[in-house]
Amino acid sequence: MIRKERTPLTIRFYLKDIQQFLQFLHANKLTIQQCLDKHVLTWARQLGNINKASTINRKVVAVRSYLKWSFNNGIIPVEIKAKKAFTKTDMPPRQVIKQSALDKFFDSLDPNNVLHARDIAIFSLLLLGIKQKTILDSRVSDVDFKEQTIRTKDGDIIPIGKIALKIKAFQKLQQARLPRYKDINSDASLFPNRHGQQMTARSVRRKLQTYATKLGMGIISPSTLRYTFVAKQLAAGVLLIDIQKSLGHKSVSTTKICADLLTTNEG
Repeated sequence: MIRKERTPLTIRFYLKDIQQFLQFLHANKLTIQQCLDKHVLTWARQLGNINKASTINRKVVAVRSYLKWSFNNGIIPVEIKAKKAFTKTDMPPRQVIKQSALDKFFDSLDPNNVLHARDIAIFSLLLLGIKQKTILDSRVSDVDFKEQTIRTKDGDIIPIGKIALKIKAFQKLQQARLPRYKDINSDASLFPNRHGQQMTARSVRRKLQTYATKLGMGIISPSTLRYTFVAKQLAAGVLLIDIQKSLGHKSVSTTKICADLLTTNEG
């Protein structure tokens, strides 16, 4: 079913996508033999709240390949020809989180716990619209606590206000409770994992979802926090071009698409 030129990573993603689709069918009491185009697209659109268009369309390609193989081998009676699920402009509404839910979320984290303190700082930076990659690529020396700014890998300076205090609080806990951080290396990752290595995007997403699930907040992602930032800026009358700069978008048209897709998560 999977062509030989696919990389091991691509194959792993494809298999995961197919497994997700089969779980969707099972949850809706459908067998693979009952599957139709509409079921593929319904599944894909349900992923719209936590995935970008290109990711969803990749998943559709994986499932479509699997269903084509199933048809060719007589497993299903109907050939499925589902096309791309989305373009950038027809994505389903993106959720944002109300302030009351955000307050409840942060109140659930213990600022005296080292890992919680780290996560509080990361999530707070996401709520400033800063890209997750920019946050995770940051080194200890990139933070100017006096000026309350953080320097990106490209040399841009981003104001972070009182979040600098949250980062400082996390570093103090590191030094006090984790012996290997007694003398923090300025070139070390600003937000390391429990093993001292740079955190991955997947780890941040998993932690965020774990915390949210405990509070019954449904599915949220780092992007949800950035969308929440956009919603707040728009409500405050900030111009799209200024929001674009905060988000790091290359084009203001991308920022406009984000703004047009917002709904509120009552969570």
